[in-house]
Amino acid sequence: VMLSSFVSSMTNSMTYLTNQNYDKRQQREILMSYMNSRCLTWQLRIDITTYVGKIRKHRQHVNEVDIPVLKTLPENLRERLRVEVHSHVLDKHGLFSSLHIGDPVSVNKICHHAMAERALMPGEELFRCGAYCSRMYFMISGSGNYIIGFGGQASLLEATRQWLCEACMWIKWEHRGRFVGASSCDLSELDATEFQTIMSKSRCFLQVQHYAQLYAHYAERDSDRVTD
Repeated sequence: VMLSSFVSSMTNSMTYLTNQNYDKRQQREILMSYMNSRCLTWQLRIDITTYVGKIRKHRQHVNEVDIPVLKTLPENLRERLRVEVHSHVLDKHGLFSSLHIGDPVSVNKICHHAMAERALMPGEELFRCGAYCSRMYFMISGSGNYIIGFGGQASLLEATRQWLCEACMWIKWEHRGRFVGASSCDLSELDATEFQTIMSKSRCFLQVQHYAQLYAHYAERDSDRVTD
């Protein structure tokens, strides 16, 4: 029986690896076919295939969207999953930590409906200066370069207790700089529109509204110093 179980386990593992390799080959063939059909220049082909190879090499963490079976989970299990993944991320920020205590039901809804995981590769751009901003980002791991304006000095941001683009939660906001991964980065992103919809029905609405008014006041007063 033990030998049979071992053989079965080995067979399943080999089948999995074979399928993985087949998927990679198939994706590469589809990519090459697409680039050939569009008559792309050789330099662009090289740049694209180099980047794709870099993604495979540097990607360290798997996100929810990378696991198809998670899409089949019942709604209550998906909500529990997202709450456990995202709630501790929100708690890094003083306001969200306070909301977690005052209205945990709304925070659970935010985690489930308004948040998603995001992976960033070295050299990959998260946002650029002048683009409309609709998401706040929380850095989980890795580091990135933030360049103010269209070519200012770069600042290295490490993952510890860092968030970006909070302004879009409270005021209309266009990015005032560009963010690029310096290493492989994992982030959680919070959709501003979904957040505002959920909080409009929260018992902490007045608290959040007061915070938003204060933020808008100081952002207007110190406009020249406010960045992403």
